Amino acid sequence: RFSARLNHLRPGQRGRAWRLSLSPRGKLGSRAQHSGLSMSKATARLSRAHIFVSGRVQGVYYRDTTKAKGERLGLTGVAYNLADKRVEIVAEGPKAAIETLVEWCWKGPEGAHEVGFSNKLTRKRHVSGVEVRWELEEELGAAHQYARFLNGGTKSS
Repeated sequence: RFSARLNHLRPGQRGRAWRLSLSPRGKLGSRAQHSGLSMSKATARLSRAHIFVSGRVQGVYYRDTTKAKGERLGLTGVAYNLADKRVEIVAEGPKAAIETLVEWCWKGPEGAHEVGFSNKLTRKRHVSGVEVRWELEEELGAAHQYARFLNGGTKSS
């Protein structure tokens, strides 16, 4: 008897986008995973959204708290500071989880506190706008661009 494990290759690794590892434990597929998610989530429909957040969102731990919230929701992606003082977020995963992240993006200091951040800088957070552009809406078998949720720093033009 074998169990399966799906591993998403990281940038720079050779091979196909997915690697299947078999080990002699349990039932076939009982331990199949993609970035820590169950087989059903790994093969589920993938959504991807670009979220642009404006207001007082730089220098107040917005990217770090977004990374923490995205990880809690089981999403992958990245958050960048933009030159125009906005934050750009690319989030991938189930559409419902991304929609939850979009709702959370509107939160000020209480959003930071919700994921365990509370200091004088996070209390200065203020969101004045959230814009969402869907790149994928529930595409079956689409490949993830990110293996986990990242704080991408400042995005160069």
